[in-house]
Amino acid sequence: ISLNIIPVEEFWEREEGPDVVLMLEQIIDQLNIAKDENGSFYVPEFGFCNIPFWSLQEAYQIKVEENVDLRWLGIPIPVDQEIQLAQGWNLLAYTPAYELDASSPDFYLLSPIIENVISAKNGRGEFMLPQFEFSNMPPWRPGQGYQVNASDDVEFVYPPEREEELAFSERFNPEHSLISPLESTGSNMSLLLNDISGNNVQPGDIVSVLSAHNTIVGQGIVDRNFRCGLAVWGDDEFTDRIDGMRDQETFSLVLSSNNDQYEIRLSEVLMGSGLKYRTDVSTVLNVTVQPLLPEGFYMSTAYPNPFNSTTKISYGLPNDAEVSIQIYDITGCLVEKLVSENQTAGHYSIPWNAGTNSTGLYLIRLETEQFSRVTKVILTK
Repeated sequence: ISLNIIPVEEFWEREEGPDVVLMLEQIIDQLNIAKDENGSFYVPEFGFCNIPFWSLQEAYQIKVEENVDLRWLGIPIPVDQEIQLAQGWNLLAYTPAYELDASSPDFYLLSPIIENVISAKNGRGEFMLPQFEFSNMPPWRPGQGYQVNASDDVEFVYPPEREEELAFSERFNPEHSLISPLESTGSNMSLLLNDISGNNVQPGDIVSVLSAHNTIVGQGIVDRNFRCGLAVWGDDEFTDRIDGMRDQETFSLVLSSNNDQYEIRLSEVLMGSGLKYRTDVSTVLNVTVQPLLPEGFYMSTAYPNPFNSTTKISYGLPNDAEVSIQIYDITGCLVEKLVSENQTAGHYSIPWNAGTNSTGLYLIRLETEQFSRVTKVILTK
């Protein structure tokens, strides 16, 4: 959170800024912890606070037990006031009383210093990477705080409001309604899938990040440019359960498309740590979508069954194999060879057109060197 006002005198105990304990007294029963950008913190449960004062140029990370409203009285901070950003990560206060566009390729709200911005993100993990002309951030707005990673020390003044800002904020990123946002754990890394290739991917598909415990620790939507930006959430140190990633842990990626799931494989690392989690690191990857490999051999019951002309036979191979699929009648005579070839690992679905065959019961036999299965189908006319 951050302020765009100068609070009234009752919150001040020193000239540099308001007192943190007084500022947060109204939510003391719901507050777990408040932290500044230097790692100093306030924990009401233990009566401890080493944050010297509330800097009006900075934002603060706050963890609460439930949703709360915070209200303060004061006068507006001048919009032309310079803000000092240090090299590295900063928790930046948002001082304007209006919203500003954060979209690519202009990055209007940070345009005065965009050459010095490595990345920026909000509390929900949405982020911008100017080097890759990417942003999935909605407009910045009053009350929120933002993390900005600067390449150098720099002075910054927010730009003026633009007329189209309101219209933009109303139409921004409608795809977000397709997925439920994951709960913030207080730490994350920014992951950009810069190029998603493969025959099975299309805009609107969902990318999920899975931990080694098979927990979803990040989700995002493939955009119309076949890119996807998402936050990979770290573990919350204030809970007993494992609810996120720990530094240097590896994760995997899965694509969900039309109720089917596909494996996402790493093709190229353009920036960052590949498929390893590191807090506050920005990672950019090129990836390829491939069908998820089955855990073992299988052949499903043909569908439809009974059928009157054509049925489909679905099966899976966990590894490359020489595959034979043959159709037999009830007397054991061979009717047709559907497959006789070496196939790569994956899921398969093939049709059997039995339009010229007589009605009755047939046997479908799938055979590899490691697996054999027979299923029955009934042809009706």
